[in-house]
Amino acid sequence: MKDTSIVLKDNSEEANIKPTKEESIKKDDTKKALQVLYSNQLFNQFVNGTTSPFLSVYLIKIGGSASDLGWFQAVTNFFPNTAQMFWGRLSDITGRRVLFIVVGGILSSILWAFMIGIRSPTLFILVIGIQSFLGSMIAPAFSALIADLSPTMQRGAIIGMLNTIGAASSLLATLISGFLMQLSLTSDIFVIPFLIATITGIIGSLIILKIKNVDKPKNRYVKISDIFKYNLFSPLKNKTFKTFIIASFVSNFMMAISWPLFNITTIELLNATILEIAILSVIGSFSTLISQNYVGKLTDRVGRKPLILINRFGLVSVPLVYAFTPNMYLLYGSNFFTGILIAMGNVAFFVYVIDVSDPAERASYIALYNTVNGTSALFGSLLGGYLGNSMIEKFGLRNGLIYTYLISAVGRAVAATMFFKVNDVIRFHETIFSEFIKITDKMHHKNKNN
Repeated sequence: MKDTSIVLKDNSEEANIKPTKEESIKKDDTKKALQVLYSNQLFNQFVNGTTSPFLSVYLIKIGGSASDLGWFQAVTNFFPNTAQMFWGRLSDITGRRVLFIVVGGILSSILWAFMIGIRSPTLFILVIGIQSFLGSMIAPAFSALIADLSPTMQRGAIIGMLNTIGAASSLLATLISGFLMQLSLTSDIFVIPFLIATITGIIGSLIILKIKNVDKPKNRYVKISDIFKYNLFSPLKNKTFKTFIIASFVSNFMMAISWPLFNITTIELLNATILEIAILSVIGSFSTLISQNYVGKLTDRVGRKPLILINRFGLVSVPLVYAFTPNMYLLYGSNFFTGILIAMGNVAFFVYVIDVSDPAERASYIALYNTVNGTSALFGSLLGGYLGNSMIEKFGLRNGLIYTYLISAVGRAVAATMFFKVNDVIRFHETIFSEFIKITDKMHHKNKNN
């Protein structure tokens, strides 16, 4: 187990030692590389904000059913995450990160243009699946690159900054896209987000080429068979990681049950407009944005586990709100709260995987984690879609949705308890309680001074 008190002591002892020229150059190169990653995140999340809030809406508009939405959720989670095991291992074997980020980004961006004019739900889901597979080479390489560049006790802050930039960019993109779609003079309003995503995605991918001297090529030529000589599940030999990944699998499965139904509630039950759906997404993105940076620093002080527990138990409320909401306004409030929980999850889960991973196999650890989550999302989404169809046929639209949401909520609560067995592998000297006391003390002194 790693003791951060030793790390902090070493840092303090070396604080007054003047760095060598080589160390200064390396520090500057790392800083520049992180700035490029921030820029890449800005463009990539702009693509995400332009398209993601409207994809399931588009599927419904072209005739997609609840089961189609289940397949859509399954494909967008299963394919990219499962393929990451292949791409992650390949990235580790070849020692290349930048190459995978660039190639994957360009190929997946081009496919946005191919979606323009599709009127078949099946064809749309197929193209999304192909795009997800090609784009899946980005995540393990990008995540491993972040881990390689970030100091252990600053990971939360760096990832928090990345997510803050991403949330701001995504929020802005959703607002712009929703507004332009409302003003569109063409019959196919979805042409706008797809074209914007294509152009922005390609630019963001090319920016990463500015990072130099980071890739460490190990093998110039790699046979496909070489990848499978390695045990793709070798990270599971790490018992700490295994406990965490099992809890994540069950939790994600239970959460995914309700995912295909959210847009059925907003569109068919509450009759929400495109603009209202965009506002719903923006509110969640905004709360994530304003809390992400603080949450990133918080996880470096109190640890990953407390934020993971708050995230999992807090998300139990989401299907309950959707089950009983009488209007969009309650969803707006719920999404603000959910955005803060998502900020916690974005940082805590990712940093925890980095903490417990072997530095030589980081891409493989991250890929396996994402694969397990994708697999659980596949089966959870499919179950939710078909279960939702069955419940709606038997009990009607409103009651059918309520019963399915309740099943998901109970499952989420039970799964959340599994994370009590997950423990931090780094010692942290603050607690959530001590942080709360500090905040209340600051508020007290502020009010006293006023």
